[in-house]
Formats: sequence, structure tokens, C-alpha cells
Amino acid sequence: ALFRMAGIEATLSRNISAVIWEKFIFLSPIATATSYYDKCIGDILSNTESHATLVALVAEVMSVAMARGIEVAQDIQSRTMQKYASLPYETTSSMHRDFISRKRDTELQTLTGYVVEEGRRWHVPTPVYERLFKELEGR
Repeated sequence: ALFRMAGIEATLSRNISAVIWEKFIFLSPIATATSYYDKCIGDILSNTESHATLVALVAEVMSVAMARGIEVAQDIQSRTMQKYASLPYETTSSMHRDFISRKRDTELQTLTGYVVEEGRRWHVPTPVYERLFKELEGR
């Protein structure tokens, strides 16, 4: 009500964790993949290897969410991949732009390292995240 009185559009969610994680399931894999491959989403989706990597990243982060007890939609993986496919070809991520700009501080720990840490914490294998995180840490 306070937001609306201030003219800010807001929606109350009874399951905010699921909403946050659905956004994270979208953002983390695309940020990780665009940064690792140094490519836009169109290039990633059109290449067999990078496309398979992106699918694996989505599956791994989804597994971490489920291990944490987050109730994400059953079709979150297919919906996420459809969202990626609907993006303009040249779409990239802010993390990728940070790597391109050689910024010292990137979102690597928050968007990629976090999934690795949570995978370990919840005993969920995240081999693709781990491999890409290790490589990106060295850049």
C-alpha cells in the first residue's frame, strides 16, 4: 500500500523466494555463459557446445534451488531456454560487459561462485559451474 501511495507499481508475493530464484535461474547461467565464451546469447545458442553448456548451467542452478527447498515452476528450465531464445541476438550480460571492460570487480562471485558454494553446501554437483567459475576467476 505504501508503494502504491507513492506511485510505485508493486506486487505482493506470498512466495518471494521462488520469484527471486526464478530470476536468478535466468540471470546466472546467461551471465556465466556470455562471460566464459565471450559471446552474445545468439552466438551461444547457435553453437552446439555452448548451447549444451548453457542448458547444463540452467539444470545445475535449478538443482541447487530445489535442494534448498525453493519451489520453482516445474517447467522453469524450458521456459528459461525459451526466454533466452526470444532475446535479441546480440544480447549479453552486465557481467560479460564487465569482463570486456576489464573491470576489477565483476559479479562473478555473486552470479557464478554462489552457485558453486551452494552446490557444495547442499551436496549438489555443479561441475559445469565449477569449471567455468575456475576459468573466469583466472581472467
